[in-house]
Amino acid sequence: MVLRIIYLLQLKRISTLTTARLITEKENLTPCCGNNYKDYPKEIEMKKKDLFMLLQGLNDVADFSGAKFAYAIAKNIKLVEDECNLLRGLTKPNDAFMEYNGKREALAQKYCEKNEDNTPKTNDNEYVMGVGKLKFKQEHSALLIEYADAIAEYNSKLADFNALLEENADIELFKISSELLPDAITPKHVVAIMAVIEE
Repeated sequence: MVLRIIYLLQLKRISTLTTARLITEKENLTPCCGNNYKDYPKEIEMKKKDLFMLLQGLNDVADFSGAKFAYAIAKNIKLVEDECNLLRGLTKPNDAFMEYNGKREALAQKYCEKNEDNTPKTNDNEYVMGVGKLKFKQEHSALLIEYADAIAEYNSKLADFNALLEENADIELFKISSELLPDAITPKHVVAIMAVIEE
């Protein structure tokens, strides 16, 4: 399905290495965190696509205890989330593409196999097409022609987006001393937020 393919392509490319400047501002952090934070900048390799994985890692440790740790994590979540939202906004489909996708979805539901309760049968988030597969392809082909311009525009937008993900990230993150890591944190969590940890 077109939408699923597009979604998978986004996920596939949404992960890399960006030069994100990790800095702390002494005037903002010292009163709260004392000498546990470093106030000098340091460069790390990161790409914009890595921001999505970093955001997930930060959210995964957001409930760990420790006021200073929580403060730094909350600060970074806000910074990274804002950047990710800006990136996601670049792939917003136009109205014509949304109309096409709605019709494509309706066709898939119409011709796919049904469960006993008459709901669409799916497998791994895809509609199961049986005898209706040929009719779906025929009617979908007509939609592809009717909305060719909208689909081409959206695919071009995705191509630009994927290229942008490979660029270096320009974001200032707040670092936190490894001494402030909660006792309950796991190695998996540490790896996920390594970009904001100061040795």
